[in-house]
This record gives sequence, structure tokens and C-alpha cells, in this order.
Amino acid sequence: PRMEYSDDSPELALDVHQTYLAQRYCRLLATGGERSSRVDTVTASVPIQCARCATILSYTDQLLCVRRRWGMAGGPSEPACYVNSLVSSSVSVKPCYEEQLAQGLFDMADVHCRGCGRQVGYAFV
Repeated sequence: PRMEYSDDSPELALDVHQTYLAQRYCRLLATGGERSSRVDTVTASVPIQCARCATILSYTDQLLCVRRRWGMAGGPSEPACYVNSLVSSSVSVKPCYEEQLAQGLFDMADVHCRGCGRQVGYAFV
């Protein structure tokens, strides 16, 4: 989707992308190098890594919200976070599909780690 500021100025259009990462599929490194399982305890910009292969998926300064819940692959809801951007060379975004959510119909795509192939989240496209 595109967010338009005005119908008269399409050059001011801003692409809006949101990506969900399931916290149990990610690992954070605190500033001293020690691991943290809590996203909201990390204050500096540190890597968000794939929990399986340690590929850097994003950074904590890209977090939009850490107090969400989402179900992966039809499973039970679990802690989740929204991120503003991902390291594009570290993830692959699968083809888009429509998903009916409580808020309406959304275009979504599965996000997989390129390092190990594991699904790490969803993207709203």
C-alpha cells in the first residue's frame, strides 16, 4: 500500500511496509554481546538474528512495536514485534496472498531467513 499525503502531489507518496517477526524465531544480542530473550529490554541498536542460524534479520532501532501477538502458520498466538525494515540480503519474501484478519482483508507474504530457510515472520505488502 501507498500512503498519499495529497492527491495533488504524488511525488510525496510514501511506501508503507510493515513486517512481523515471531520472537521465538529470533535472538537479540545486548550491547555487551550477551543474549537477551526480551525485545523490550534492549536499548541500543543491536542486531536481531535468526534463532536457528544467527543471520542478522534487522536491528532494534527498526522496531515499531514489541507488544504484539501473532500466530505462525495457523498456530497459537505468541509474542511478536513489528519492524520498519529488514536486511534485504538476509530474508526472502514469498509471493503475496490475501488474508482475512479481524481488521479486514490484507495482502501478506511469508518472510523466510535466507541463511536457513526457516519462516521468521510475515510482511504486510
